[in-house]
Amino acid sequence: MPRSRRTTGRALIAGAAALAALLTGCTAPAPENQASADVSGSVAAELRPYYTQQADWRKCEGRFECAEIEVPLDYADPGG
Repeated sequence: MPRSRRTTGRALIAGAAALAALLTGCTAPAPENQASADVSGSVAAELRPYYTQQADWRKCEGRFECAEIEVPLDYADPGG
């Protein structure tokens, strides 16, 4: 029995959505050591300590990885 246009259109949309979801996960990996990135010219001096932190990743809650970093409450006034 031939498919209707509506069924074929839905199948195409579902396939395109699945392909988009797969391709979204295909990105370049993050640098191993992000602290080595040169932020000297692109970030205000008072924000540099936040951008050069190392996240110390560890296992937590069984199946996750967690890390703690500090962030300013107000990027316009990081020392406030």
